[in-house]
Amino acid sequence: MDLFFSYFSSDVMSKNLICIASLNKNKIEAVKKAFSKHNVKEFAYNSGVKNQPLCLEEITRGAINRAKSVFKNCEYSIGIEDGLFSAPNTGSGYMNVSCCAIYDGEKTYLGLSSAFEIPSE
Repeated sequence: MDLFFSYFSSDVMSKNLICIASLNKNKIEAVKKAFSKHNVKEFAYNSGVKNQPLCLEEITRGAINRAKSVFKNCEYSIGIEDGLFSAPNTGSGYMNVSCCAIYDGEKTYLGLSSAFEIPSE
């Protein structure tokens, strides 16, 4: 967390900066593609939920926590959380989904990926 705040030397917001609360290369590349005209800076930050979230509420909360945790002097911050939720009529009982939270300093905007069933083995 200290490295995050030491990165910024002033309180002037950068309209061209997106902060992502992840060091996962796939997540970073996805954000860079979605915001191709912006500079993207990644930071390590804990989501505040289990390593393997097991319900939709926990997945969305993790994404929101991540996005809000790295918002400073940027136009938007992004948190992406992946997890499982209970799904009836599936062989394993669970499906996997990703949640992306985009935070602008006032409002949080959420999006979900398509879900897919996790094999039972």
